[in-house]
Amino acid sequence: MNYVKFYGLLGNQHGIQISLNSTKLKQLKKKKYIRVQENIYEAASVFEKDGICYANMNYISNPDFFGIDSKQVLNIKIN
Repeated sequence: MNYVKFYGLLGNQHGIQISLNSTKLKQLKKKKYIRVQENIYEAASVFEKDGICYANMNYISNPDFFGIDSKQVLNIKIN
């Protein structure tokens, strides 16, 4: 498992650390869009430092307006 620290998810500016398998981590870097609790976010930047990935996320309030295809969205669950 790889740890990713997400900034900007669900209004949390201090970061939420989530473990992702390598497949989901590659998809995050490639697809750039994620769905968390029915909210859509765009990865503004994804980078790795000292073995931990960091992702700065921007909330997308109206994904239909931007024409985001649901196939391009990675689903992530937060417990």
